[in-house]
Amino acid sequence: MRTPAALDAHLRTPLYRQGYALVVNAGLTSLFGVVYWLLAARRYTPEALGLNSAAISAMMFLAGVAQLNLMSALTRFIPVSGRKTTRFVLCSYVLSIAAAAVVALAFLAGLDAWAPALSFLTSGPGFILWFVAATMAWCVFNLQDYVLTGLHAAVFVPLENLIYSVLKIGLLVAFVSVSPRYGIFASWTAGLVASLVLVNVLVFARLLPEHAHRGAERPPTKRQLLTFVSADYVGALFWLGATTLMPLLVVALKGATANAYFSLAWMIALPLFAVSASTGAALVVAGSREEDRLPAYARKVLIQTCAIVVPLSLLLAVGAPWVLRVFGEEYAVHSRATLSLLALAAIPNAVTALYVSVYRVQRRMPAVVTLLGLLCGLALGLGVLLMEVFGIAGVGLAWLVAESLVAAVLLFRNARPELLDLLVRARRGPAAWRRARESTRLAPKVLACLPRHLCTEPPTSWAERRCLATVSDMSVITVGPLGAAPRAVIKLPATPLACRGLSREREVLAAIHQDARLRGWCGILPTVLAEGKLGNRPYLVEEMLPGVPANGIVCDGAPETALLSSAAAAIGELHRRTARPAEVVSAMFERWIEAPACVVRGTADGGGAIDRLVAQLRETLEGRTLSLSWVHGDFVPSNILVSADGEAVLGIVDWELAAANDVSSIDLVSLLVSTRAERQRQAVGRVVRELINGAHWTESEEAVLHSADPPCEVDTRTLVLLWWLRHVSSNLSKSTRYTRRGLWARWNIDTVLEAVERP
Repeated sequence: MRTPAALDAHLRTPLYRQGYALVVNAGLTSLFGVVYWLLAARRYTPEALGLNSAAISAMMFLAGVAQLNLMSALTRFIPVSGRKTTRFVLCSYVLSIAAAAVVALAFLAGLDAWAPALSFLTSGPGFILWFVAATMAWCVFNLQDYVLTGLHAAVFVPLENLIYSVLKIGLLVAFVSVSPRYGIFASWTAGLVASLVLVNVLVFARLLPEHAHRGAERPPTKRQLLTFVSADYVGALFWLGATTLMPLLVVALKGATANAYFSLAWMIALPLFAVSASTGAALVVAGSREEDRLPAYARKVLIQTCAIVVPLSLLLAVGAPWVLRVFGEEYAVHSRATLSLLALAAIPNAVTALYVSVYRVQRRMPAVVTLLGLLCGLALGLGVLLMEVFGIAGVGLAWLVAESLVAAVLLFRNARPELLDLLVRARRGPAAWRRARESTRLAPKVLACLPRHLCTEPPTSWAERRCLATVSDMSVITVGPLGAAPRAVIKLPATPLACRGLSREREVLAAIHQDARLRGWCGILPTVLAEGKLGNRPYLVEEMLPGVPANGIVCDGAPETALLSSAAAAIGELHRRTARPAEVVSAMFERWIEAPACVVRGTADGGGAIDRLVAQLRETLEGRTLSLSWVHGDFVPSNILVSADGEAVLGIVDWELAAANDVSSIDLVSLLVSTRAERQRQAVGRVVRELINGAHWTESEEAVLHSADPPCEVDTRTLVLLWWLRHVSSNLSKSTRYTRRGLWARWNIDTVLEAVERP
């Protein structure tokens, strides 16, 4: 639960503040939308509601076409346009209004061909002028929300839409007696006037001048703007078609009354989709200013979005009959299945909307077009097919299937490490829970065996504080006095593999602490406080070191230069103090290459590729004189404890893979590859494959490699492959969960061996 101070800091973060403001806007729009359509359903006939909702959908579709997708361009480029922003906004308005007039007149000219049910729109000059003006006004109404968001003034968006919603509801009631057939469309469009005037006075009189004083940062060139808008426009048209053409298809295939039942369900569910779009817009604004933090921002936005969308969607899916009963029993009977399915479809849509926003920041416009085109094609195509079988409920089912398929493809292609971790946790979940329960039961017995001199309080008064997650078969429990920070960690192995690792770590720590060359440096290493056995099960109690795991700093998107430099300097001192030159001999090949290759060969599919890798490494290293030293062996961010800002290393843990007389640069390669994998949310094997295929180190990574003291003369490809070989073999030796072939082996072993096999 957040403290008031933490909540205040959370809301002061622009990414969250903008996102929440837009979500509040979606919530208010939904709330007043329910009231609006409730009154419409109660005061107008189903036929009138169906015709008017189809006309509104047509107007919204045409306005979306006429916007030329400038709303995405406004969100993406206003944050970096500085003094050119006012001209950018004005040009966007003028282009959109002109396009709206053209497409609205073209639509009305061919109305008999594509929407004869809406023939009332061409029944007189007044209707024609009204529809064209409404389409032009809706363009500006939509664009101004994105202008406010791009200007970091999204807090005004809920207020603007609140004014419009209240005015729209008032006009709906007023027009019942004046125009019982067209009053819904009239109230929807006439209420735009007040919002347009108030918002644009605020934008042009206050917000744009303030924004201009910040100066132009990276305004887009005409070419960049045209490329972005033209490609994203196609994608936006796909999404627009998927969301606004369906009512027209329903009214054409099933009639106006059926469309009334569908449109009501769609209008209730649509705000759930708007939540994902809103948080995605906030991501575009924040990511455009700090593209290097985009992965971290994306994860935060996904968590924020799911925390809102998932519970609301499930609640609406279950409560659909009761929600619809408010509008009338006939709506509860005919619309409940459609509403439940559409509400569930909003959950995978959170993933789709997130990736659309990420691709827009990265300007990967072909990906946006492909993604939205696939979604539109599936939703409309399946909707038409399933509507014939299930009625309007088939449209809801089509949306659920389309969104789920697209989200599944996106997660598999882009979130492999997260998916792999989820699958692994699910697979080993029962075993991990059993081990955690058993370790919790054994912890008091271990504490009873600890010597009393460890602290002023007797260890028997200590209690378990937390059971830490590990990637091995080792249970790690923090313990300490109640009401104070943890003082120690208890390590309890659960398998023979973990027992060997625990024994090895105990030996390594003892050797390093006794090495005279390392006096004064060992303060960042854990000290063994006690060891022993409970029956046949060994345990080890180590000092609890300060700091936070560096992988949390990396995943949070903080600048990595300081972290890499401090980590390299800390481990570099170990290398420098214990370094000695030595010629590479057969015994070293056995330990560095042959032994780990033998472990991997038992799991990998490509034995020939491993043999080729071993031959390449032997040929490169044989007969060379290298600087050898103590190495950590698993120098990854999760084993490095740092200060909150990541600039100071406070501890280095998990020394079971450490070794003397080894290639010191292996630790630096381990740090760089694992950090890049954490930052990019990729499998380690994919990063290794990119590096051995010629990918370059970044400037900060190059600085770390060049900081090696003494310097290593082995080429990068050899170092990366040498580290990868022992990394995957050590994982296979750490836990039984890696020894079974599966996705982990495919993404971390096979993908590298395939690259090795290529000439």
